Amino acid sequence: MIRSQTSSNSSILHEAWRFYRRRRYREALLVLQRLSSGPRSTFYPDYLSALCMLHLDHYDRALEIITRASRDYPGEAVFAEMTSYLHLKSADSGESFTATLVQLGLTDRSLRIRRLFECAIRSDDFIAFQRRTRISECVTRIPPPFEALSLSIPFLRKKSGRNGRSRFRAAFVAIPAVLIIAAALAYLAVNSLRFSAFSGGDTRGSAYDSLFAEDDSALRRYPAIEIAAGKAAYVYATPDSLFADYDLARRRVKSGDGNGGLIIVNRIMNSNASVQLRERAAFIKKFILAQQDRKVSRVRSEELLRDPLLYNGSLLYLQGKAANVRTKNDATTMNLLVGAVGDKFECMAEVIFREAVSVKEGENVEIEVIFLHAIDEGNVLVVEGVGITSGGGT
Repeated sequence: MIRSQTSSNSSILHEAWRFYRRRRYREALLVLQRLSSGPRSTFYPDYLSALCMLHLDHYDRALEIITRASRDYPGEAVFAEMTSYLHLKSADSGESFTATLVQLGLTDRSLRIRRLFECAIRSDDFIAFQRRTRISECVTRIPPPFEALSLSIPFLRKKSGRNGRSRFRAAFVAIPAVLIIAAALAYLAVNSLRFSAFSGGDTRGSAYDSLFAEDDSALRRYPAIEIAAGKAAYVYATPDSLFADYDLARRRVKSGDGNGGLIIVNRIMNSNASVQLRERAAFIKKFILAQQDRKVSRVRSEELLRDPLLYNGSLLYLQGKAANVRTKNDATTMNLLVGAVGDKFECMAEVIFREAVSVKEGENVEIEVIFLHAIDEGNVLVVEGVGITSGGGT
């Protein structure tokens, strides 16, 4: 039953692929609906479904599939490519598009994303670039997978003919195939060892050592400054000042000052630094955000409002009065009147908790948050709640 089901799924994927190649996307989606239900053994049905949705401009449905597939198959870079394409089509400027790719850590996922990122930076007319960029330029086209081959050692089987020639011919074909497969498996094993340090796990392991092993001479093999100063939020006048900041960020992270390092890393990522150095800075940021024991800082609200880009991802304490507290679907949202004294307060923070927390309306609380961004017009901070440290309870 399992064998026949696998064969059926494989034929369905190939049929859907044939419709896709003929640009008959709706028919391809109808074919994909015939796939057997249950857990997916491969990312491909989600990939092809999302790709058809993108071609049909059904972006909301495509985003839903891509988000789920990215969670289920985190190692598949093609879903990061699709995410980058969606951000390109929805961006209002080249600066916001490139900043989004960097903040999401997408620029190091594939060569196509990096090329898209660099083209967006160099484009003098982002709107025209946005309009003419096609899906095929952003998303890798992947044909459907074939069924796994069932190999057998022919000389362990009985003769298939009178003189044994059939057995000899089968052995002549199968032995090179086995050697090729063995070589491929050895290659994959070696490369998996090379990159296993960056696949997760303990952030204090070899990935931690690699982060700080790069010396000044290694950094200088990259071009330092690339983006025109007018397109950058922060400008470095000389390569030396940029390299000094990069080195200071690494030293702060190494000493345990994650938030201090993050401020410098965010400055580099939103500066006129070259693509290579901004990618290195993005790598350090991902390292910082993955740490479980980060120290929590206290930053004045006016600083957060003045330079929100610098504090993106920082772990902070905010104190104030809770208002508009709402709990729905095991998640709590509220407005925090920061620094409230009587009827006066410094600014308002929109707080989103991923779980339900116990907070009373009008209660004075201190909460631990991850800072996301700020809205200048209304002096509003946007943060993700991590926990309540005083005045409430989880």
